[in-house]
Amino acid sequence: MLLTLNRPDARNALNSPLAENLLEALAELRADSHWRACVLTGSGSSFCAGLDLKEFSDPSRSRAHIADSICAVSEAGKPVIAAVNGPAITGGLELALRCDFILAGESAVFADTHAMLGAFSGTGLASLLSEAVGTRWASQAMLTGEKIDAPTALRIGLVNEIVDDRALPERACQVATRVAAAPRSVSDVARRTLKVAASHTLAGKLHAEHQIIQAYKSAKEG
Repeated sequence: MLLTLNRPDARNALNSPLAENLLEALAELRADSHWRACVLTGSGSSFCAGLDLKEFSDPSRSRAHIADSICAVSEAGKPVIAAVNGPAITGGLELALRCDFILAGESAVFADTHAMLGAFSGTGLASLLSEAVGTRWASQAMLTGEKIDAPTALRIGLVNEIVDDRALPERACQVATRVAAAPRSVSDVARRTLKVAASHTLAGKLHAEHQIIQAYKSAKEG
């Protein structure tokens, strides 16, 4: 299955309709045994610019369904490969991190701007990013909001490989085809064992991150 975020005029920023469509597509991926693997990419020259700030300019507006759509990527029950074609900013980075692994076009750029916006991730970004690149790189990325280009992303382990932008869709589908060719039972076991290996530390990190953010919000409201 090829899932394409299709709001090119808004650099594929996540709004309510896009989040709902993504949730529906991921539910179909999970339910239909015909689909054995998935490629997630963006239309035009961007992967995903994050949250649609025009829609969510009111900080009191609920963004839970956006977080649900991002988290659903790692709960689809099938391997999901991110083909990052351009900027993957904040929510876009969260989407990519929820995939099994990431292929990047030469123009791919990653950044987390939560701190700059005075916001928090609702999808465990700190835990997932530090798991991928280590605490020091994650700290720099999250505290500065600086962009990480494709060569740097490859060097620090954020992405698996860099592909010419024009060849990225073909390469991603080629990799997905190879993933889908493996016996389903073997693929499932491999993915489960990888998650178990990571979960002993990651689950604790995700829980602690959630608790810290909730405590901060409660103190601020108090």
